[in-house]
Amino acid sequence: MKNATTRLVRTLILALGACALPLSVSKAQVIIFQDFTNGDTTATNIVGATPVVGTVWTGLSNGLQYGNDNGTQTGNTSLYTNGSARLVFAGFTQTLGAGQTLTLTFNAQSLTFGGGGTDDGVSLFTGYTAANGGGNVNGGASEVCFIGAPFGGDSWGVDGDNNLFTAANNPGPNKNATEALAGNTTVPTEATFTYVYNTGAWTLTTTGGVNMGGVGTAGEAINGLEISNNNGGDIDLNTLTASVVPEPSSTALIAVGIGGLLLVMHRRRAFSANH
Repeated sequence: MKNATTRLVRTLILALGACALPLSVSKAQVIIFQDFTNGDTTATNIVGATPVVGTVWTGLSNGLQYGNDNGTQTGNTSLYTNGSARLVFAGFTQTLGAGQTLTLTFNAQSLTFGGGGTDDGVSLFTGYTAANGGGNVNGGASEVCFIGAPFGGDSWGVDGDNNLFTAANNPGPNKNATEALAGNTTVPTEATFTYVYNTGAWTLTTTGGVNMGGVGTAGEAINGLEISNNNGGDIDLNTLTASVVPEPSSTALIAVGIGGLLLVMHRRRAFSANH
């Protein structure tokens, strides 16, 4: 009985080890887009350049360069605009899919809030492949959400098409029904946006005190982004990263179940041996 118990314990340890491996792998963060890091070169045009992770930048840039706008910036880890509208787009290396959560982070040194209908921030797209020099994306692309200072908004917030978001407050005049504002204008700050593919749950937080969220449309296959400063607003942005974290795989869940079953069997045998 003792030898049988020893073998069972060894089997249990191996089973638990097997279940821990897929769990740790399933929770690994995968970066699917990254730019404005030390891999970029100051004064290089952004449109036509390839992000550190992601597909080539396209769109309307008016000569926008890494870390340099009319000589204003000197570092290579930022995108700074000065007055005129810029719309630059890039694609992810992986499309968001079932069982995944998207996390988008960027450090906003400045944004233009309210007045003039500005729309300064970062948008997420489905069906994205490229954009032309006029800042128009391909026909199959759809902007599903915007994070930053929404059109006509006077604070940090989100704005979503396709009912991606449920408004967190009364939209008010000049704002559409899918816009939600946080009432916070703190910059500089790091913004973090998350979206759960399976449920549509989303959050927006910043180190400056924004804390909002809700549940919108599930199943948005997000695969690209845009940085914009419409209607002459300014944005000073660095460290832009998108990553995905898969949910626990079915294999991992099965392994956990097996481990639990072995544990129960071990306890029953130990009880029988003592009685």
